[in-house]
Amino acid sequence: MKKYKVGELIEDMELYPRSAVDTQHIAYMVESAQTGVTFPPVVIDQKTKIIIDGFHRCRMYRRVYGDEHVIDCITINYKDRPAMLLDAIRYNAGHGRTLSRHDRVHCILVGERMGIPEDELASSLSMTIDKLGELRTARVGTLRVANTTQKVPLKRTIKHMSGHRLTKRQSEANDKLSGMNQTFYVNQLITLIDADLIDHENEDLLTRLRVLSGLLQAMELPEPLVTA
Repeated sequence: MKKYKVGELIEDMELYPRSAVDTQHIAYMVESAQTGVTFPPVVIDQKTKIIIDGFHRCRMYRRVYGDEHVIDCITINYKDRPAMLLDAIRYNAGHGRTLSRHDRVHCILVGERMGIPEDELASSLSMTIDKLGELRTARVGTLRVANTTQKVPLKRTIKHMSGHRLTKRQSEANDKLSGMNQTFYVNQLITLIDADLIDHENEDLLTRLRVLSGLLQAMELPEPLVTA
């Protein structure tokens, strides 16, 4: 165990096993820290000071105490970046907030780019190789960037786009989606409107509803199937 200033530690997003850092989770941790809660030590690579486990904790420390705050760190001498990624996945899959399916696909794609064998990726994610393959098949799209094609992990909301090439606009929308299926979002809005629960004093909301109304009018919906 060694002590480091939190500002010394490096955030390497390629080695972060989640698709995004959860700002709400950090906010909860800030509240906990302010009440005196203590947190486990952060895990870092000994040579580079890259954070392996503890992204949320480090951001919380920076927000509450600043970059000069000294924290306990477990240091490990990793042989290379693939080893760092595998350990980062193990730490995040094994405790705290579980890795979502989208996070797992993100890990699979980064691991593939690093040349990590399937069996090692599956083991770090606590999955079988078959399940890993099924997840990759069901939740990966492609995005054309310059003269290259990149694989993109898909949120459950648009999993029907697996195997398809996404436009830049579709890829940006995928990043913003929370991951529920499309029927969920539609049902939520129908419930609010049907129960007269829309906030009619919220002008931003009403503006977005007007945009939605225009989009629905322009959308060509197929006729419902008629069964005998």
